Amino acid sequence: MSILDVVGLCVRSLIKRKLRTFLTLLGVIIGTASIVLMMSLGMATQAQFDDLMEGMGADMTVISVRSAQWGRPTAGGGWSQPDDFVPDLDDAAINAFEQLPGVLVASPIIQGNVFFRSGRYVMDAWVQGVRPAALAQMGYTLQHGRFLEEGDEFAVVFGALAELEFYVPTSSDMPRHWNMWAMDLDNIEHYVDVINDQIRLSYDRRLAPWWSGGRLFGDEDEDYAGMDADEFFRPITTFDLDVVGVLNRVDETQPWRDRQIYMDIYVLQELDWLRREAQREDEQEWWGIFSPIPGVRERVTYDNAFVRVSSIDHTHRVASIINEMGFWAEFPGDWIDVQRRQQEGIRVLLIAIAAISLLVAAINIANTMITSVTERTKEIGVMKVIGAAIKDIRRMFLLEAVMIGILGGIFGIGLSLIGSYMLNNFDIEFLEGLRPPDVGNMVSGAPDAAEAVVSLITPSLLLLALGVAAGVGLVAGYFPARRATKLSALAAIRSD
Repeated sequence: MSILDVVGLCVRSLIKRKLRTFLTLLGVIIGTASIVLMMSLGMATQAQFDDLMEGMGADMTVISVRSAQWGRPTAGGGWSQPDDFVPDLDDAAINAFEQLPGVLVASPIIQGNVFFRSGRYVMDAWVQGVRPAALAQMGYTLQHGRFLEEGDEFAVVFGALAELEFYVPTSSDMPRHWNMWAMDLDNIEHYVDVINDQIRLSYDRRLAPWWSGGRLFGDEDEDYAGMDADEFFRPITTFDLDVVGVLNRVDETQPWRDRQIYMDIYVLQELDWLRREAQREDEQEWWGIFSPIPGVRERVTYDNAFVRVSSIDHTHRVASIINEMGFWAEFPGDWIDVQRRQQEGIRVLLIAIAAISLLVAAINIANTMITSVTERTKEIGVMKVIGAAIKDIRRMFLLEAVMIGILGGIFGIGLSLIGSYMLNNFDIEFLEGLRPPDVGNMVSGAPDAAEAVVSLITPSLLLLALGVAAGVGLVAGYFPARRATKLSALAAIRSD
């Protein structure tokens, strides 16, 4: 038989048994509509959370890690005291973080006071020390140059506004140094070209003196920032600075983020060691107890670290593991992530309930097809006697089951579209819990959760639902079709 003959037989069989066909279709329609609507609720909520995080400007793949030496916050809003043993946040711990599945890079973060001079212009800056490989993963983009690399020594990457921290140590330039956020940044005068001008750095604060009322140093009664003339003119150890890159603007509403300067953390630690050694010698000379024996370097521990994961799907898991290791890990919007996971549990339960209805529809299809095989036993026998191929008989019953699935899927999709429209345009009280938290009053730029859609149906979801409905019909019709092919032709003809 041709495929058209098989289709014709299937259609006539379905029309002949109208009530049974209708009831079977009704089960598929309800099951398909339930699946589509439940999945649409989940897709809408996920889209709402994505918009919420985008409006907050939060990067959910960044985890901030701190030492739990002084305790950690609890889920209930309290504060837990540290255990008897609190692990140190050191290089070994950072390396352990990098080995966790899903982690792209981990780095400690420290701050160090470093001083710059270019000609008559100076800068007193708090520099951020990170591992070179981490800076490129911190979400910044470059307007010039490159990021830090392994082997860089006295190299730094300037934030977009960091160059404006240079000032002349006189009274007229102090407002520029301290009140930059109140100035017209688009029209401010640029003193130093950080890429082309020569810049020196030092751990010695005398390289960038503060304003002293116009005095270079004090007299016998009034000295300069605690230094007499001899101390002021003592030689200053400086190093050539290499500005390898300048970052693009991060956030125009928070210019302080664009004033950051980044350096290799180990170089910054070395500068800090040199500073402490210089201060040690000064103090020993001051008290008259000078020792040529250098101080002992202690094992370095950190207060903060930075961890970036490859996707938001890893964020909660990695943060939980780090917390279990005894540290304090948090990420932007972690409280929103808790809300999202709670609602995911509700949606999974709803989808499971909808799947049960589709399973019941599959059982109904199987029952209908078995009944059809039983009723058409003599017809099957006649078809075999006149030479119908086994594959044609199998194809007939399989196609009939698939047609029920496809028709039920099409009508179910139509019903789900009507239901989605009602959910989005009418207030339904029990669905209020599926909306994301409304943080419009707490976070600038966050979308209004009350205006978000409750149900989001996409073309890909409709195609998936139709495919599932057809697949259910195919699976449900396999056993009845196989049973039909196993019937004996003579026994089928003799049956009543």
